Amino acid sequence: MQGPAFPKSFKLKKHVDRLTVLDGVVIATGWCERGTPQIVVDRQILEPQLCHRISRPDVEGVLGTAPGQNHGFKICAMARDLHDYSQLAVRFSDDSILRVDPGPQDMHSQEVLDRFLREVKRAPEGASLIELGSRARSGNSYRHLFPTISQYTGVDLVEGENVDLVADLHQLSKSTQSRYDFAFSVSVFEHLLMPWVVAVELNKVLATGGLAFIQSHPTWALHDEPWDFFRFSKEAWNGLFNAFTGFQLLDSTYGLEASVVPIAADSGALQGMDMQRTYLVSACLIRKISEPEVDWSCDPSGIYQMNYEY
Repeated sequence: MQGPAFPKSFKLKKHVDRLTVLDGVVIATGWCERGTPQIVVDRQILEPQLCHRISRPDVEGVLGTAPGQNHGFKICAMARDLHDYSQLAVRFSDDSILRVDPGPQDMHSQEVLDRFLREVKRAPEGASLIELGSRARSGNSYRHLFPTISQYTGVDLVEGENVDLVADLHQLSKSTQSRYDFAFSVSVFEHLLMPWVVAVELNKVLATGGLAFIQSHPTWALHDEPWDFFRFSKEAWNGLFNAFTGFQLLDSTYGLEASVVPIAADSGALQGMDMQRTYLVSACLIRKISEPEVDWSCDPSGIYQMNYEY
């Protein structure tokens, strides 16, 4: 598997498109000028592995063309007992190491969150923030992101770590009379039986001009069943946060590019699905501009068992 030796000063033009693990098999794809790239873990070669060079017409403008020269590569290797994927990388013949660079959507996703955090940080003393679904059930707490907020309220349906107020988000306005300057929610809206109701309830507890960051998933494995109800594209946020519900949608974004891999290969719509783009995260930045024009007040426990057990 060793490629030709090059001077240490030589730097290849190269890129890694994908570096992932599926059923214990590490897969890397990308392109480079020459040599044989290798999948490594902490710079140690994974064995056994196979590298196949393929045509990449899309990079000929960068690398040029030569008879019989294929600039693309596909590599597969057995991960065996590998549990920590953080050290996975591709090593090239000039001894350089690459992982997958953040794509433009990932960068934009971080920019949207950073914009929200900047607004919170520059808020006047005494500003308040409510976190929807704050319980640290997976060990994740986001309270540390808001060190300048003195009035922080974590709300969840179940008591637990990082929960200040136990309430059903579908009836949030009945549980607090406060009006908050900011709201924050991560990986909660997919677990709401009626997220459109919660959008209006959020409006009711936000001060006019209040800013909120909401993140959920357009694609994710089923989890915490049977309380897993929805997936959200970045366009879907328009349906929840709009003039009728009293909001202005300032921005929406995707993050964490991914692929959907069918269990069984098939023709038709399933063929090539693993090469089609999707994302694991979608998020939006919204501002309350008015009181809602709609009223969808309801108690979802009348139609579904809402005693959340996770």
